[in-house]
Amino acid sequence: WLKFRSLNPMAYASWFCMLDDCRAALPIIEQVAARGADSNTQGIWTSAFDPLRDDPRFKAVLKKMGLPYIPAKVAAP
Repeated sequence: WLKFRSLNPMAYASWFCMLDDCRAALPIIEQVAARGADSNTQGIWTSAFDPLRDDPRFKAVLKKMGLPYIPAKVAAP
């Protein structure tokens, strides 16, 4: 796992979710949020994080990053 830590943190977290370990992904996503929204935020909308969408911690991360709960593209008719 150590060599994957050099990945973009959001990519690293998405790997955990794809491996069915979203609990391990949340702390990584929270660390990204603590640093502030940056270029990594687009990764938050990948389908890998779908299992986390209703988790209150995930919603708090989105709020901390200043991102909407539902992306504007998805919400638009």
